[in-house]
Amino acid sequence: MKATDLKMGDLFEFVPAQGVIKFREGRVLMIDAEAIGRMRELLIKNIGHEAARAILSQYGYTNGYYDALKLQNLYRWDTEIDWLAAGPVMHTLEGIVQVEPREISVDRAKKTINMHGVWRNSYEAEQHLATFGKAETAVCWTQTSYASGYATAFMGCDCICIEEKCVARGDPECYWHIRRKEDWGAEAAPYVRALALLTSDKEEFRRVLGAGTKAE
Repeated sequence: MKATDLKMGDLFEFVPAQGVIKFREGRVLMIDAEAIGRMRELLIKNIGHEAARAILSQYGYTNGYYDALKLQNLYRWDTEIDWLAAGPVMHTLEGIVQVEPREISVDRAKKTINMHGVWRNSYEAEQHLATFGKAETAVCWTQTSYASGYATAFMGCDCICIEEKCVARGDPECYWHIRRKEDWGAEAAPYVRALALLTSDKEEFRRVLGAGTKAE
């Protein structure tokens, strides 16, 4: 099975009589992008930018991590690269964003990964622009964390995806880049922190949450 062979009808089982859409043994939901955008707006305005980013990052990471595990067992992939590339295909099929990988360089045995490419029609960038206008930093938080989670499950070691360019920031395109956590420098710090605040740094998250609430 090649990643490009993935089709909506093969991935999801629609059971209208039960009000259920299934992906493998799990359940998935169809939710309007405007509703997600509204949730994002409420989080940022009520608990602050940093706390909102942490919550949305954990959501995206969990989604990506478990998608990778499900897809690993769902098909017999022609190559490991096809299993990895299935993540971007999933995001495209789900209507999250059109993903165009530019390079996929991976060696699971040596624990090395260098993968990057373009996101087009990012719903996160669109929603952020519609609500807040032009951003100072990249804003596709659930998308970068989805890629981080998927790559981590695939590699068996911590991987981080950062967004080097973002349409919401005024760039012509959103450009993403995945490497091992330890292979990044200071540029990955905000992404690492966002994922850590709700896991290893819970006390810090409470401080950030309190600060964000008071700021409003």
